[in-house]
Amino acid sequence: MDHADGWMGRRLWSNFNSTGRFDGLIHTRVLTNTVFSPPHFGFARAQDMRELVERGLATSLDVDAFLAEQLTLNASGRYFYCITGFAYVGRVQTHRSESIPTSASGQS
Repeated sequence: MDHADGWMGRRLWSNFNSTGRFDGLIHTRVLTNTVFSPPHFGFARAQDMRELVERGLATSLDVDAFLAEQLTLNASGRYFYCITGFAYVGRVQTHRSESIPTSASGQS
């Protein structure tokens, strides 16, 4: 994604508020998994790594090794996955001191 990166959620507040047109706050949600198996989110995202092979960005051996490592970590009680979601909740500042609710969200 050329228009976003892993830090986009952390920049939501400054991106909106720095324009002077918005007044809002960031709300975060942290998801953690300590089990590497379906239907957990971390397990599902790890399976997505196969797309890297299809796109020529990783070898099948690399992805297989990564997935095997996650299974080993899980078996030893050391697996940990975490993702933070960000939502900007604010109001558009208008010329008449009125405001219109708006929101946007992003993950990192």
